[in-house]
Amino acid sequence: MKTVRELCREIKGVYNIEGNDGVEITGISADSREIERGDLFVCIAGAHVDGAVFAGQAAEKGAVAVLTTTSRSAAAGYADYCCRYSRGY
Repeated sequence: MKTVRELCREIKGVYNIEGNDGVEITGISADSREIERGDLFVCIAGAHVDGAVFAGQAAEKGAVAVLTTTSRSAAAGYADYCCRYSRGY
């Protein structure tokens, strides 16, 4: 297991971290329907929908953190932690 802080240090392109970065991550998923308690939900922006709109659903299923390209306000209140990443490494 890694904490959000440890994981975000290893992700190339993370540029803004907000919230409780000491939360332990037990799994990772980009599919909000597959989230399990303790997971990091990775929000992927698609052609028609940004995965951040499913942050609430992921949190209800037990996600403790969200990784997104949008600001925390887009996923506010849904998880203990939110970090943003950029695609322009």
